Amino acid sequence: MVLDTHKAVKMLTEVGFDEPQAEAAVTTVGNAFDDSVATKTDIAEVRAEMRELEQRMMIEMGGFIAAAVGLITGLNTLIG
Repeated sequence: MVLDTHKAVKMLTEVGFDEPQAEAAVTTVGNAFDDSVATKTDIAEVRAEMRELEQRMMIEMGGFIAAAVGLITGLNTLIG
C-alpha cells in the first residue's frame, strides 16, 4: 500500500491534529516504512536470487559428486 501523504494529513487533521503535527507524523511513519518494510518487488528479487543460488549450488554439488566417483573409481583400480 502506497502512502498518500495528502490524504493521511487530511485524515489526521480531521481527528484533531494541527497541520504541522499531522505532516510530522505522516513524514515520520512514511520514513520508517520506507526503511524497514519489504515490498512485493523486494521479495520477488530475493526469490530470484535464491533460485539462481540454488542452481549454482546444484551444479557445484554435481561436480563434487563426479569428482568423488572418479576418485573412488581410480582408487579402486589402483587397489583392486
